[in-house]
Amino acid sequence: MSRFDYPSRYYADDKDVSDLLSEPKFTVKTLRRISRERGIFLSADLPKETVVEYISQLPFSWPELVRLIKTIETEEKEESSAVMRHDTRATIEQLLESAKKVQALRGQMNSEIYMINAGVDSVTMIVKFQEIDHRSTRTLQWTDHTIQIQAQKTLTGYEISYADTDRGQSIVDALVDELPAPEEGEKKVHRITLEGVPDSDKKTEFFRSLIYGMTDLRPENVKDVRMNRLVADDQGQTTTQTENLSLELEEDDSDKSIAKSESPASVVKKTTLTGDSVFQSPQFHEFCKQGFFVSRAVWTAVERSGKGRKFEFEAEFKGASEGGHLSYRLRGMWDRDEDGELVLKKSAVGIADRRTMVGRLQAAAFAALEEARKEEAAVEAPVKDTV
Repeated sequence: MSRFDYPSRYYADDKDVSDLLSEPKFTVKTLRRISRERGIFLSADLPKETVVEYISQLPFSWPELVRLIKTIETEEKEESSAVMRHDTRATIEQLLESAKKVQALRGQMNSEIYMINAGVDSVTMIVKFQEIDHRSTRTLQWTDHTIQIQAQKTLTGYEISYADTDRGQSIVDALVDELPAPEEGEKKVHRITLEGVPDSDKKTEFFRSLIYGMTDLRPENVKDVRMNRLVADDQGQTTTQTENLSLELEEDDSDKSIAKSESPASVVKKTTLTGDSVFQSPQFHEFCKQGFFVSRAVWTAVERSGKGRKFEFEAEFKGASEGGHLSYRLRGMWDRDEDGELVLKKSAVGIADRRTMVGRLQAAAFAALEEARKEEAAVEAPVKDTV
């Protein structure tokens, strides 16, 4: 999660105020209200540019400027997460010590503030830091970020969930590096990746198993699906095409007389299908027949027990051309009202429900990956672990 950070580092001049007031959320009506609060009445016929120019010349105290910045802040969408499993015999005490070493190594160098908590069978790291975006106006350049990393003890080691960002990945890599090596062999990290699965149907089947395999949840609607095309080169090696959608026929020197309308799907590299029950649509099945596979999906599912609330999930493989890793997030939920009907407005998911739902998604994802491994092993093409 991130928010604008606005310490009083400098004096905001008229250009800073003008850039801020030019944001789309400041309509002419809103700007006129700001001027009225100062006892200045502006004509409703004035264009926004003129109103912005006039108001930006007025003096603004720092609290007033902060209030303007908060006006354009919107609720941050939930960041995507990822999960990995690390085989190790390290104890909770050793994991906690490794986390403290990461804090000592990265904290001062990367201006990261760490809060580390250890439980009976888990360690949680909350990391806060700031980033600057030089493309934004000075008043909006700095943002505060908070990411969470949780390592849960398993029978073979630890399952580590983390914010799927470059920063989150680098912290997790540093944590794994600090953990003691196993007594035999190299450190082994298991990520949810389909890098070793060359069959487009099996890649799509992974998403089916994920969506329909979540415990105590009944899939309701697959509403958004991204599909990439899998092609084989002269040596039989499969690669994923990730270019933008194109309906223009690629010229083939062997036959340039093919009409564009005869085979449009042969040149579509990537496409997105949006609607209701996409997996049951004839268009989806047609793309599957032509070598396309699912690389991202958005779906809703309803609780089979309890209140029967509805949750919305999103999962995708980052870096589809290289096999990538699974990235996921909870997009929200619909509660039930006192009459038992689903409310119309989607809301954020609470901490306890988030932990439960994410845990079910992770378990279903690892089970789907294991199924893919079994199928590949049957044809002597095992899925490789990421080490």
